[in-house]
Amino acid sequence: MPIPKVLVFSRKAPEEGGISSILSQEGYQTEWTDSGPTAICEALSGALGACIIVVSRNGDREVDYSPCLNRVDPKLPIIVISEHDSVELQRRIRRHRVYYYLLMPINREEIRAVLRSAAPLTPRRRKRS
Repeated sequence: MPIPKVLVFSRKAPEEGGISSILSQEGYQTEWTDSGPTAICEALSGALGACIIVVSRNGDREVDYSPCLNRVDPKLPIIVISEHDSVELQRRIRRHRVYYYLLMPINREEIRAVLRSAAPLTPRRRKRS
């Protein structure tokens, strides 16, 4: 089974020890973009195991791409990681199909569990009926 590719959509460039580094250390293939249209094109390819949207303190417009990502790949797990929390942001996230919502600082064990559930590194065994 191929290694799942996780797209990190963030306005900030990846930093050492950040989410992209954690994903790579966990065994995921990672890609980064700061462009919503690029994230949508990646989702259209059907090659993504998950998409992580990082919401910065400077704005939360990245979340507005969730419905588009849901439409182009309805099975794509979208994980939102935010530097801040607000009632309005939570409302916006709830309107979309978001797999999981996390707040920074990132708890490595939590992100590991979420990713293993959303985009397993090993194939899931199918139950016999």
